Amino acid sequence: ARGLSFDRDGPLDMRLDPEGPVTAAELVDRCDERELADMIRRFGEDPLASRIARKLARIRRTMPIQTTAQLAQVVREAYGARSRTSRMHPATRTFQALRIVVNDELGALEALLDAIVRGAERTHRGGWLRPGGRIGVIAFHSLEDRPVKRTFAELAQRGLATRRNPSPTRPTRPEISANPRARSAKFRVLELAHD
Repeated sequence: ARGLSFDRDGPLDMRLDPEGPVTAAELVDRCDERELADMIRRFGEDPLASRIARKLARIRRTMPIQTTAQLAQVVREAYGARSRTSRMHPATRTFQALRIVVNDELGALEALLDAIVRGAERTHRGGWLRPGGRIGVIAFHSLEDRPVKRTFAELAQRGLATRRNPSPTRPTRPEISANPRARSAKFRVLELAHD
């Protein structure tokens, strides 16, 4: 119903908070071609971002792109013959990029990681984090995992914490079979220093 999936047709919304200021359909409609390409390249890490943005800009001149099925079809067309050989659905990265921007996901993650750093610096003064406390973060793509990895490494280097698993824990085959969405998950755990 929120337009987060291309498996079922729905409104191109993508807001996790229904009160959020902008929908994915509005982004697709309002951003110029270059902005769309930059967004898809930066937040979707799609090598065909320019081609997808060009196709979106061309299609929206004749009709608005308002559903997940419409967006997925436009991206599939932009991929052309590559869509048949791609190991993931061609629209996956475009959907990811729009969802990240609509919900300011990386901004929220950065705020959380900043709060964790400040909390780790104040554990001995009764902050919101306790000495010896553990923090676990699951990231589903590299844009999330990189800042988590950097922050955890920085805290460990400063002696404020220990990385419980320097290499992330990945889902097992049975876990992926039970929950295919887990296939890209990376779980990192940090233990705060004891007094």
